Amino acid sequence: MKIGIIGAGRMGSALVEGLLRAGIRARDIWVSDKDEGKLERMRSLGVRVAPKEGVLACEVVFLAVKPKEVREVLEGISGFRNILVSVAAGVPLKEFERLEGAKLFRVMPNILCRRREGAMALCPGRADARSVKVVRELLSQLGRVVEVEEGQLDAVTALSGSGPAFFARLLEAAVEEAVRLGLPKERALELAAQTMRGVGGEVLEGRDPEDIVESVASPGGTTEAGLRELGEVKPLRKAIRKAWERARELAG
Repeated sequence: MKIGIIGAGRMGSALVEGLLRAGIRARDIWVSDKDEGKLERMRSLGVRVAPKEGVLACEVVFLAVKPKEVREVLEGISGFRNILVSVAAGVPLKEFERLEGAKLFRVMPNILCRRREGAMALCPGRADARSVKVVRELLSQLGRVVEVEEGQLDAVTALSGSGPAFFARLLEAAVEEAVRLGLPKERALELAAQTMRGVGGEVLEGRDPEDIVESVASPGGTTEAGLRELGEVKPLRKAIRKAWERARELAG
């Protein structure tokens, strides 16, 4: 199966790298972009570079351009009847319905797809059962996939789309404070990252986050003292809401 990606920016590149790590042959990945510098990097990965028209011949095409560029990309497309998966934040499925016969999807992935550790929310539009199976199986090679309604995608954008940056900033702050307290930076990074990974693993196995908090926070202990200072983590809540508001603005 040939996989096309229109847009070789951050998200498009992450998809390419993840697919290659998943064992997809480089010759089966076709990429298009207006930026020759980005295409040169794609060539260095061994994937095929082609004009938009060539990429549209692939069985599955990911549209990984900025939201404001979607209409420009759609102009002049006719006769496309394959699978189109849009990763453009805020652009509704109705924008793609002009592509009669195409199987339409929206997905909100994140940059961690490059490591095959992505968190992805899939929203099928006009698509048959076979197409849904193909897209879900393909995305599953890049991380964890959940299915959501289209109206929930802005919240997904704020939570897991922007989430890697938010969680990385939290990790960075924890490491900086540990360094001030005497830990070497490389040791602090390793310990903090492993702790974050471990908490995520516990939650994905079904454990409630509050249960983790309670299991660590002994009465009168060090964790309880820190939690009192942390409070309700209002800055993170505000960051997610601001990202959600911006996603809704992009949707118009």
